[in-house]
Amino acid sequence: MTSLSKAYPWKFKDFVLFGFSVIFFTVSVALALFLLTGVFKVNIPQKDNITFLAINVFLLIGMYFVFIKRYGLNLFYFFKKIKFSYLILFLAIQTIILFYQIYNLTPFLFFLYSLREMEQSSMLSRILSPDFIFGTMITASILAPFVEEVGFRGIFQGYLSKITKPITAILIVSVVFTGFHLFETDFSSKTQILISVVARFIEAIFWGTIYYRTKNLSYTVILHSFANFSSGLVIMVLDSRFLEFIFKFV
Repeated sequence: MTSLSKAYPWKFKDFVLFGFSVIFFTVSVALALFLLTGVFKVNIPQKDNITFLAINVFLLIGMYFVFIKRYGLNLFYFFKKIKFSYLILFLAIQTIILFYQIYNLTPFLFFLYSLREMEQSSMLSRILSPDFIFGTMITASILAPFVEEVGFRGIFQGYLSKITKPITAILIVSVVFTGFHLFETDFSSKTQILISVVARFIEAIFWGTIYYRTKNLSYTVILHSFANFSSGLVIMVLDSRFLEFIFKFV
């Protein structure tokens, strides 16, 4: 492994450049969607999923050219072989976090009951729906974990580790990561806001600590994918009225 300065050679100006490019792209996408759907009345199927996918693709391209290619690095140098025993331990801890993130054990048991009671045809139709395949399986479970882990843990945490203590770097990245995911939160429910923020922050610290100790994003990408896929599956199965009922008691 190269030295810390060689492994994370980025400078503050690189983050400024990347930030401006993200803002420019986000505004451009928002403006394009407004013109197409609002002015020209174009019906865009799976608009939200397409937007999410486009943003992740752009982030990956931007990170590659701003942080990787210009310094002559290989994007996959963040990834190494995994130890199966470590992965099992990490997945067990991640599952405990997911229990909290899915509000408590009772909804999870209800999820298993719903899974058993749901007609196979209904379950199959949901799993094969464009929303689940395109939104949950492809974008949220494959592309987004790879992009976010390279960006938050590999690049951002790696850079901060050069200029501050590891625990400080992990905490800063965890706060930013949690804030980045606030758009997924239902702000109409104070309980859900608290649960979402706490769960995301715990996850971010957990993943940041794993990357600091192992210097291997393979673990965090797998855990991130597992978390996103599990959450998407639960949301698909659980009845929203039941969740509203549960929110009154958690």
